[in-house]
Amino acid sequence: MARQSDIRLRRSASQNAVPTTPQLNLGELAINTYDGKLFLKKSVGGNESIVEVGANNLADTFQIYEYSVTSAQTSFSGSDDNSNTLSYTQGSPPRVAVYLNGLLLDWGTDFTATNGTSVVLTSAAASGDLVQIQAYKSTVVAGSNLLFNDNIKAQFGNDGDLEIFHNGSNSIINEVGTGVLKFQVSGSGIAELRSTGIVMASGKIVTGQVSDISNHDTDSLSEGSSNLYFTNARADARIAAADTGDLSEGSNLYFTNERVDDRVGALLTAGTGITLSYDDTAGTLQITGVAQYGDSDVESYLDANGITLPDNIKAQFGSSNDLRVYHDGSHSYVYHTGAGDLRVRGNNLALQNDSGEEYVTCANNGAVTLYYDNASKLATKSDGVDITGELQADSLDIDGAADISGNLTLGGNLVVNGTTTTLNTATLDVEDLNITLAKGAADKSAANGAGITIDCGSDTDATITYVSASDRFDFNNGIKSTGNLTLENTSPKIFLTDTDNNSDYQIINNNGTFTVYDGTNTASRFTINSSGNANFSGTITGSIAASNIDSGRLGDARMPTTIGASASTNFIGTLTGNANTASNTPVYATGSNATHYVTFAATNGGGNSSGAGSQARLSDGHLTYNPSTNALGVSGKVTAGSIQSGEINTSGTLTLSSGSNQVVLNSDGAVEITRAAGNPYIDFKDSTDDDYDQRLNINSGNFNFSAAIQVAGSTFIDTSRNITLGSGTISAGSIDVSDSAEIGDYKIDTTSTTTSSTTVAVIHSFAAASFRSARYTIQVTNSTDSSYHTTEVLMVHDGTDANIAEYGTIFTANAEAVFDADIDSGNVRLLATPATADSMTFKVICHSITA
Repeated sequence: MARQSDIRLRRSASQNAVPTTPQLNLGELAINTYDGKLFLKKSVGGNESIVEVGANNLADTFQIYEYSVTSAQTSFSGSDDNSNTLSYTQGSPPRVAVYLNGLLLDWGTDFTATNGTSVVLTSAAASGDLVQIQAYKSTVVAGSNLLFNDNIKAQFGNDGDLEIFHNGSNSIINEVGTGVLKFQVSGSGIAELRSTGIVMASGKIVTGQVSDISNHDTDSLSEGSSNLYFTNARADARIAAADTGDLSEGSNLYFTNERVDDRVGALLTAGTGITLSYDDTAGTLQITGVAQYGDSDVESYLDANGITLPDNIKAQFGSSNDLRVYHDGSHSYVYHTGAGDLRVRGNNLALQNDSGEEYVTCANNGAVTLYYDNASKLATKSDGVDITGELQADSLDIDGAADISGNLTLGGNLVVNGTTTTLNTATLDVEDLNITLAKGAADKSAANGAGITIDCGSDTDATITYVSASDRFDFNNGIKSTGNLTLENTSPKIFLTDTDNNSDYQIINNNGTFTVYDGTNTASRFTINSSGNANFSGTITGSIAASNIDSGRLGDARMPTTIGASASTNFIGTLTGNANTASNTPVYATGSNATHYVTFAATNGGGNSSGAGSQARLSDGHLTYNPSTNALGVSGKVTAGSIQSGEINTSGTLTLSSGSNQVVLNSDGAVEITRAAGNPYIDFKDSTDDDYDQRLNINSGNFNFSAAIQVAGSTFIDTSRNITLGSGTISAGSIDVSDSAEIGDYKIDTTSTTTSSTTVAVIHSFAAASFRSARYTIQVTNSTDSSYHTTEVLMVHDGTDANIAEYGTIFTANAEAVFDADIDSGNVRLLATPATADSMTFKVICHSITA
């Protein structure tokens, strides 16, 4: 798996280090990994400053831990690189953020954190990786006073229901939500503050001031507002002295059953359609109709019990009961009737099942997301929608432009109703066997001009165009075929037309006869019939090598004397050279009964022809052919050397001899060279002088070359017996391959790459189609601090992904880089990410094996 890029914030590991304003850009973050502090550069009114993010003298709320990985590792705990012990608040999700080389990992997918002291990665981090853990803690401890200005509120609860603030005059604790303000001691409630008053948990309100009563007796207390307690004796005496008839309504703190019965009967007032009856003896209240209760009574009941409605009993809202909420025994309904809308409002909305899985979520000023099985499938965004997965539709109507970054597969037909269709693709594959242009044209004239145009930029475009007038295709460039070119017709023709658009010549095949036809003069100039006989009409001028005249009939023709010594022996007719030209030797070929021969007679003084650039030919001699022996005799001389005698016998062997020296060309293609005195040799020389430029000498079965041997203009073997391969050399006792060498399925090559940044660098590459696997030996030289690093990497790929295994790593100081591989544009690439921006040289020896 290819390693992701390394992204890190600016950082310092020095205690109490704080960045300065020139060190940061506006809005840039920096981390002190020793102190666990985060800093930000801000600007107010043009004044720049560095502030600590979250710094309110709150201790132990946020901590950053860093772990440098030295070998494959999944679990991280205990002391980090800065001797800080990992600790975080547990939860689901836990209060941690984990980064691998600066990339945020996904909780549950990429890592787990369950015990508050360790983090476990799903996939092991590799040596050289950096793991950063940001821990958040639930306990906030203020190191000093928290200062809130007037009317600045400390708010509690998701909706800020509880407020504590000072308004400039008074200090206020305010419950602004739907609940009550409760006071508790050790978790037990002692009082509640409601809009209707104070409710004490014990049912009593104790007022006044408590003073030191350790030296007082209860009898010494006088009645008054300062009494904060009573004794049983005092209470008994007080009650015994009073009669209930003495009591007046108002301040009485106790009651009798009778008083309560009478009071309840007097307070109950029946409304319209309500009948009330109270039985003093039975102590029961009978209410017929609909009872009405005070707001506080209803609120207290609902707070304690909620509301329960039976099946099909609707909770109805609005003057016309437009909104109804009910359950019919099987299903639940929120039902709106009337002219208005059914509106559901909230800063963030979520539609979930009973276990909390998402159906639909609506974010304030953000996305509306649809889910399938709790997985996001469609989400709105500022410029449209984002669909995860496959979009299936019976029809799709797109009014604007469509940008599809992946593959587009159409199961039906593609109809493009536009002016121009542009395909920006490197390769267009069409599986259909036929492509129709000008579809729907009424006739040929309507299809005139249809064809294919190749955009050649600043040069003239290449075109293939249909011309209806001549019912043909016009090519504005030449045609080249590496295969066979077949024309099928009763009498297929090729028209050779020049710029005046007249068919000057035609090449015709008519029932097996090949004809070159002069259309201007309406005459056949050259024909070859089905028997192989060729006929010329007119005069042939120019040169014909005799070796190209093998058989057939050659009519009377006049030509220069450039027919060589190996003229064909199957002439019928007369071949005549330019007899009266001083610069040429006339040649005569005549047919006779017994011997056929060609006579070479010099008209420019006799003897051998010579001079710069002259061709090798016989002079003052002749070729003779004896039909009875089927032998071709040669007498005379050629400029390349002297031939005293020789023959071509019936077995196809050519023998050239001069005394005991001879050259024999056997019918099997073998050449035999015999020299009477000394070793046989072959001399190669140019026409500038008589000295040879290269001599091939055969001595005791060995070939000896007098000069260096070159291949394609470059020296292959020099006179010191060194062999050059590409830019490398094989010399005595050593092999120097400075570029690459291939032996069968194996190749070895080298590269050298220099870097001076931490950007990923390609230090070697080869075509993925050529080689399947490779072994890299890598040497890294850090010329800045004179440190070194060497390692070996094995790689194999499947055409899509490249997988590596690194081993045998050695370095003198620190690891200078990490290595990876990928496939890009059909090439396998070996990648290096330098650890620093020092000047480094990466030398690679690659041993690759073909795919």
